[in-house]
Amino acid sequence: MRKDIIPKIIGAYRCAYACYSNDSSLRQFSASGGGVTTLLISALKKKKIDGALVCRTVIEKGKVFPVFYIAKTADDFLLSMGSKYVQADFNGQAMRLIESYKGKLAVVGLPCNLMVLRKRCDSNPELKNKIKFTIALFCGHGTTRELIDTITPRLENEAGSVLTDFSFRTGHWRGVLSGRFANGKEIVKKTSYYNLYQNLYFFAEKKCLSCYDHFGYLADISAGDIWTSEYKKKDIKHTGLIIRTIAGEQIISIAKESKMLFAEEVMIDKIFSGQKRVAPTHYNVSARKIAGKILGISISETNKSRFNMVDLFIALIILANWKWSQSKRLSKLIFYTPRIILKIYLYLLKGLETVR
Repeated sequence: MRKDIIPKIIGAYRCAYACYSNDSSLRQFSASGGGVTTLLISALKKKKIDGALVCRTVIEKGKVFPVFYIAKTADDFLLSMGSKYVQADFNGQAMRLIESYKGKLAVVGLPCNLMVLRKRCDSNPELKNKIKFTIALFCGHGTTRELIDTITPRLENEAGSVLTDFSFRTGHWRGVLSGRFANGKEIVKKTSYYNLYQNLYFFAEKKCLSCYDHFGYLADISAGDIWTSEYKKKDIKHTGLIIRTIAGEQIISIAKESKMLFAEEVMIDKIFSGQKRVAPTHYNVSARKIAGKILGISISETNKSRFNMVDLFIALIILANWKWSQSKRLSKLIFYTPRIILKIYLYLLKGLETVR
């Protein structure tokens, strides 16, 4: 991959950190070191904010739903820990909460969520003054309800009971997926039980195919995993932070001074290396636009970038998988395909992303 494109993929920034919460019980339920939760709790304790817009999962009639809410206490934040790999209603539900809230607010969201927020703030000075800082979560793409609504019935059949609680990913390194059931049973599986399909772009949100913002350019702080062998060997999983603004620098300084957060300043290359396969794929909308023409899928070229034949082949795989999952009749075959075949298919995609 061309070195000159890496700064464009990362976006403007001031510094970068590898960090984790000093609270081991908090880290246990986090997706990535507990860094984001610790930043929010420390800012709340220092009265920099009165609350924060975050997201948790709830179970309704055996189905998993992401729900936004305003966390106002340290205990409130614990409910939002862990990954949520399913489509959420930021434009509607989240924005209503943000606009109606009267206090000083932080907002945690995906890069596309913060684009929506920025546009609203640009036309509403009162809203802009209310938002004290934002945190973007690294994002490869979102996933529609079809995938989770296929996975959870399988778990219920295995448990012989109705789902009452669900977590997409917590724990060290790749982490685990877990479900709790009305009969008291708990099922814990590797995250690949769900992510095997998600990482192959089955049931991806259509809007994500035209998105290029992996790291959250408009945030004060961007946060996510550092998937490298160096950090895999460490006893504690780390959160990667990209600090983009003065407000972001102030928030991490508060967390460090409170002794709640261990944070080591690192070169930005370490953060990028932890996302070096998927981030360039996400950024390269131009290759997906051409692949879309071949496959009959309309892709808006929101970002122009150079690409080679490997990039085009990657884009063809992604869009072919997405198109397959959109067919009501053929999408059922995805789940009848032996998982070993899908794993080999995913290794092919990862291999191409590595050698491009």
